[in-house]
Amino acid sequence: MACRVELCIERLSLVRLNEIVLSMVDLVSNLIVTRSVAVAAIAARAAATAATATTALTTANATTASTT
Repeated sequence: MACRVELCIERLSLVRLNEIVLSMVDLVSNLIVTRSVAVAAIAARAAATAATATTALTTANATTASTT
């Protein structure tokens, strides 16, 4: 009987350990997705800033060319 109780406890421990591992995998997956979204947002902001700077430079060059 004691052996069955120990086996049952061991199985429950393995099930709980499996749940913990799966939770950690989910957490890491969510962190990776969150990081990917953040990197994409930063890249989009950098591209928008570069486009604005290019437009401003083009306008400045056109203004300089028309006044000379």
